[in-house]
Amino acid sequence: MFRDISTFIKQVCKSKQKLSVDDSLFFAEAKFTVKYLGKDKKIGLILKKENTGNFIYRWSIAGVNGLVENKMLDTTGNNGIRPVDHEMNFVQLRGILNNVSNNLANYRSYDVNIDPLSYFFALVKSKQIVVSQCDAVVYHCFCVKDFYFRIEKYNRNDYNSGWLISDFKKITEKEKLICINKLFDK
Repeated sequence: MFRDISTFIKQVCKSKQKLSVDDSLFFAEAKFTVKYLGKDKKIGLILKKENTGNFIYRWSIAGVNGLVENKMLDTTGNNGIRPVDHEMNFVQLRGILNNVSNNLANYRSYDVNIDPLSYFFALVKSKQIVVSQCDAVVYHCFCVKDFYFRIEKYNRNDYNSGWLISDFKKITEKEKLICINKLFDK
């Protein structure tokens, strides 16, 4: 670990890289408790800082995680409409679409992926998800080549409290992509 930390410091100093929340590979994760079908669930909203022009910045929602884990989004199955249904003006389709217990995501084409963030927005808009509270904020930094670190707030009654690095790893670019995809539930 000491060797990795030393390499990290040397790499940042040598490249004169500025660690900044404005970097496209720096994400905030707001961990929320939400109500879904009457039950409390934990999800994470992934936010990133964007320049809106003239050095004016905003945080924007870039992704969500926890929908698959909490079974709010299930894309594992594949259902189909009968092959001859086109001859009857797809009469079966009305029943499929109006049946609230159907998992409509499983009727999509094999080559269509469900975007978890758009799905989340639809669940919120239709009031199937009600956001209760933000429980914590975690920052994920993938800005430095070959490294990842996470920052969390620790409220303790000693000197080692406040915003601290809670995870630090030397990772390959391939591992970095896997971590980012996991963060975004992809």
